Amino acid sequence: MIAGCTGPNGTGPTGAPVSSTPAGHLTSDLYISDDSGYVLKVSPAGVLSVVAGNGKRFQRPTPGAAASSPIMPYGLAVDPAGNLYVADNLLDVVKISANGDLSMVAGGDPTPGPDSPQPYIGPVPGPAMRSPMHPIDVALDTAGNVHIADDTGYVLKVTPDGMMSIAAGLGKATLPPEPGPATTSPMSPAGIDLDRSGNVYLADNKGYVLKITPGGVLSIIASVGSCGGSTPGMRRACLASAPIGIAVDDAGNVYVAEGPYIDKIAPDGTISTVAGNGKLGQAVPGPAVDSPLMPLAVAVDKAGDVCVITHSAVYLVTPDGMLSLVAGQPDRQDTVPQQPTPGPATDSPVTPVGVALGP
Repeated sequence: MIAGCTGPNGTGPTGAPVSSTPAGHLTSDLYISDDSGYVLKVSPAGVLSVVAGNGKRFQRPTPGAAASSPIMPYGLAVDPAGNLYVADNLLDVVKISANGDLSMVAGGDPTPGPDSPQPYIGPVPGPAMRSPMHPIDVALDTAGNVHIADDTGYVLKVTPDGMMSIAAGLGKATLPPEPGPATTSPMSPAGIDLDRSGNVYLADNKGYVLKITPGGVLSIIASVGSCGGSTPGMRRACLASAPIGIAVDDAGNVYVAEGPYIDKIAPDGTISTVAGNGKLGQAVPGPAVDSPLMPLAVAVDKAGDVCVITHSAVYLVTPDGMLSLVAGQPDRQDTVPQQPTPGPATDSPVTPVGVALGP
């Protein structure tokens, strides 16, 4: 459900090529949520531009020209028409049209008392624009519904006519999930995606990967456990660390960013390693399973290419298992967000916190 991605070569800290694979290119636009207060686009030619944001992270978004609006972007999703949906972690979900207009999709004032701020009351079913929420990630289904991972312990669903319901969770983000009815289970969602059948998959940062059927039944498909090593194909139904990002391909494989790995969970439950050698650290282009890794989020395309973000770069893992640089400066050691520079994507600083691929 996400379009193709192949990565350009760049250079590492010593000036050597960052990839041993032939130079490639994006086959669709790549979108990045940047922690400096921008949404970025990298074109198939490898050119970075600003899609949204004015660098003011701690103000609510304003409808109109997306490039003039404040934004604090996290999770991203793109619909077939090229509209971009953004989880703004300051209480909103916004839509950025293909021509650059920003509009509100969901969100409301979390402090209903105008004179005395009240505690966060949680989401309120009904008109999506009147409900408090704390979105961390978004995903879309084939009917145009927007699914929101709310990190206070909910999954929310917004229909095309703007009505919101609670699809899962009961606001207890500190407790482990419980299989059964999704609306009665605690959860701590950090990432969300859907498969072609409408099943919702969640990265639960308490150490679980969850599946919620269209009928509202929650199950645990993987959890932190004794995995017996990290050899591809040798791990089953267990994770090394709590997951923080998730993506699903058209075949129903689930990709999870967790600890020093990108894992793939096959429909039969087998977990294999896509990237990472078990050591946290800066990625090293070449064979993906031989590289240290500190992934923050993951996206996958129809061709099986996997895009991974770290604190200062975006990488591509091709189906043959090779890792290369797509955007950013991986040798940048500081974690303070820097303003991105339009132009060649591998020449610009980036501080990614979310990633999506165009249609």
